[in-house]
Amino acid sequence: MKLPVFVVGLLCAANCAFAADWIAVGSEGKHAVYGDLESRTANRAWFDRTHAPTKKYLFNQHFSERILEEADCANRLIRVLYATRHDKTGRIIDSRGADTQWQHVIPDTFGEAAFHFICAHYPL
Repeated sequence: MKLPVFVVGLLCAANCAFAADWIAVGSEGKHAVYGDLESRTANRAWFDRTHAPTKKYLFNQHFSERILEEADCANRLIRVLYATRHDKTGRIIDSRGADTQWQHVIPDTFGEAAFHFICAHYPL
């Protein structure tokens, strides 16, 4: 069971790596979120979250995360489908491919920015 999830994750990560149309979706202090216009569908999109200064994670430091999120636009819900965490050099230090639980969109958060990017196609 782990091998198919790993293969799907690699394919998703490869697809994300070739995406060339990243735009700023939101920022807060030294943190920023970018959405990929090429990967955006009616209910999903890839996001790149950068953290500066780096946050500690599992005894390593990570600099960015690539996240595939899915939105339930009618009910204002969002969840993570796949995520990878990268250190400053771009090396993957963690990944997860299991669906997470649906969560309500909280106002004035990166989750709300992601929700609007997917559901309202904002910006652009």
